[in-house]
Formats: sequence, C-alpha cells, structure tokens
Amino acid sequence: MKQSGIRISALQEVKDFGGHSGRILAYKMELAKSYLQLMAKLGCRLLIVTPATSVHVKPDTGKIAADLRALATLATPKGIRIGFKPLSWSPSINNY
Repeated sequence: MKQSGIRISALQEVKDFGGHSGRILAYKMELAKSYLQLMAKLGCRLLIVTPATSVHVKPDTGKIAADLRALATLATPKGIRIGFKPLSWSPSINNY
C-alpha cells in the first residue's frame, strides 16, 4: 500500500465497543490493539468505533467513556485518533 502512494484515512470500524466487562471487554481491546498495529503500519490515522447494541450491556456512560479513554490511550502514541459513530438502535445512545 505504501509503495502505491494510496493513503488510507480510516479503517473498518470496531463494532459493539464499550460497556462490556470480563472476557468480552478483553477480546474487544485485543481486537482494537491489532487494528491499531495494522493502522500504524499502513499510516491510517482514524479508528472508528460503534457503541454496544446488545441488550446485555448496561447503559453505563461512565464505563463506556472509560473504555473509550483506554482505547485512546493505546492509540495516542501511534498518532491515531478514535472516532465514535453513534447508532440509533444502541440502547444507551440517547445518554451520550
């Protein structure tokens, strides 16, 4: 990609992010870390995340914000920003 001169501005979104706990949160963070590594290699500067849409996630805006801060902390040293794409069908989107 780099040799072709094509620049990628954003990578496919990380879906259903924020508000999870335990193994699901660990999985989502590992997935995001691998995306961030790939993005840094490709020169991408924006990772888009969407909120959890599962009814099993409690709409705790403090927890969701903390998860997004943790993701931003991982992205900042790589020069990558985090974009939040709200989804109208997310049970907690009206609280953000």
